[in-house]
Amino acid sequence: MSLLKVIKIMGFVFVGVGIVMSVVGITMLIYAWESVHWPTTKGTIVASKVVKNLDSDNGTTYRTEVLYRYSVEGKTYTGHRISFPGPGFGASGYAQSIANRYPKAKEVSVHYKPDKPGKSILEPGADWTSYLLLGGGVVFLLGGGIIFSLIVPRVRKLQYFARG
Repeated sequence: MSLLKVIKIMGFVFVGVGIVMSVVGITMLIYAWESVHWPTTKGTIVASKVVKNLDSDNGTTYRTEVLYRYSVEGKTYTGHRISFPGPGFGASGYAQSIANRYPKAKEVSVHYKPDKPGKSILEPGADWTSYLLLGGGVVFLLGGGIIFSLIVPRVRKLQYFARG
């Protein structure tokens, strides 16, 4: 496979990853912004724990899992989302601090989407982590743009001069 083809494939991968990350990031931000205006109901924490994960480099990360129950118009729902996009993987202390905010049997205020009451959240709104996916998507899109606008033409020119 020629160098030019490899570079083009890299460019398409960067653009593809950038599009997916940006779409998911924008969707999460829209939910985060909308969730501030969602109605609330009382709920109860059913379970709260810190889960240990081993990554491919044998590193350890931790994440918080919270399960809560709430009712809307007489129907009972179970939710798990704390925030948009939600606490990701991190250090043990960070995950434990989130779990400590939501101990089992604690009464909480649950924000739910009016037209889909099964979609809920405990901490509405956007924080800095809400922008990470969108920011990462933009970085990948810029990387793909650089590959196609700067690198591919230069490689073509080098290959042209190398031939003759």
